[in-house]
Amino acid sequence: MVKLTTFFTLLFVVLICSICSSDVKKLPKSHNEHVAAVDAAKTAIHVDPDWYGRQGTIKWAQTQPDGTQVILDCVTVGAIYKSPQAYFVVYDWYTDKYTLIVNSSAPSDLMPGQTIDLSGTVNTMSDGRKVLEYPTVTGYTDKKGKLLVRGGPCIKGIAEQTPWAYKKQIVSIKKPKLLGLNLKTGVMSRSASTIDSTPYSIKGMKTYDTIKALIDAAPGEGSWVRLRRLLIHTSGSDSSGSYIVVKDSSPVKLQVYTTAKPKYSTSRVGRLIGKVHIVNGSRVIVTDCGPSFDPQLGEGDVWILD
Repeated sequence: MVKLTTFFTLLFVVLICSICSSDVKKLPKSHNEHVAAVDAAKTAIHVDPDWYGRQGTIKWAQTQPDGTQVILDCVTVGAIYKSPQAYFVVYDWYTDKYTLIVNSSAPSDLMPGQTIDLSGTVNTMSDGRKVLEYPTVTGYTDKKGKLLVRGGPCIKGIAEQTPWAYKKQIVSIKKPKLLGLNLKTGVMSRSASTIDSTPYSIKGMKTYDTIKALIDAAPGEGSWVRLRRLLIHTSGSDSSGSYIVVKDSSPVKLQVYTTAKPKYSTSRVGRLIGKVHIVNGSRVIVTDCGPSFDPQLGEGDVWILD
């Protein structure tokens, strides 16, 4: 009886294998054509759509000769820099391939991600990158005149400027009449190698597996860091702002300045992104409030799981 059962078991396995192998189909005839098309697409030279360079775009401004007065509609404020030279970078929402350096310090009510209209004079740095000098910056507002600094009410039109009735001039810098043609100021007076035209505020961010790993690595002042899956030990506030103290499987705890507030004692942190600030030799993390926090230089985030 045992032998008979074993026989039928083996027979069943053989039949199943035969059925499965018969279901395997050959690749379609078009397979090789599809593979060739994908490979060709990988090596193809990308060509920008015509509207990338319509009048009023960053790409269009980059093609203008020095001394040309340009007007750019609905551009996005990227990174804001304050040292070694004060300036900011703008780009069009649909691509960061083209950026433009604005040779002026950012006014206090200008924030990364904000939508603005911009005009000024085109110039060229020593390395060939384009700069906009003596800018006039116009911000978008609501009906009551409140400046919209979190993005904007509309996006840049592909074929033409998107109309918006409510705007406010933020700053207008006129070129002094006595300036000589060869006199260089601001970013133009510095080595091009010290000027970063990257449009994003968060650069070089490093992820650490544990709080102890972060402390042991000793990242410097202003370094962007990321941690995940943390427990909230306690929360509170001081003269610099509100904060939470987080912990994980390592024996080290970390103070994080944030406006995010846990609802329950069992709340956790799914992810945090912030900048390192060193206080009396100890490291704390600054996200959207706290000592050294400057919203123009980038804002972190704490994702609390309640």
